[in-house]
Amino acid sequence: MSAAYPHDALALQADHQIDFFIGESRLLRDRIARARPPWSASLADHHAVLFIYAFGLKECGEYTAAER
Repeated sequence: MSAAYPHDALALQADHQIDFFIGESRLLRDRIARARPPWSASLADHHAVLFIYAFGLKECGEYTAAER
């Protein structure tokens, strides 16, 4: 769903929650990484997208990238 509508923050969050519950740490990182390019700081939920991307990076052990 989030691939078809990358600016749908609710779909991104729902997909992220499902990935978390089924233990798909790579998808926690990669799904958001794919959806991130169309987002810019001028969009209302940009901060939330950055947060869930950082969480996905952390879950994959990429701590330095998550801090950025």
